Amino acid sequence: MKYIAYWEYDFKDADKVLEKLELQEKEIEKFPQKYPKELFPSHETLEGAKGFDIIEATQDQLRNEALFWLPELHA
Repeated sequence: MKYIAYWEYDFKDADKVLEKLELQEKEIEKFPQKYPKELFPSHETLEGAKGFDIIEATQDQLRNEALFWLPELHA
């Protein structure tokens, strides 16, 4: 199914979020089926630290994504 994934994080966690993003990118290279497929790249809102993606995912992929990003990202 296709989803709009809304997210936000606290600016104090920005370094952690960037570190995790790099880690996830490497993991996706090794295991591309583990996480949702990005149909529209992440976009931040003008408020900053908030944004959205358009993704295609199974329930397992959604679960993997949520567990990976906790506790830094909030949906």
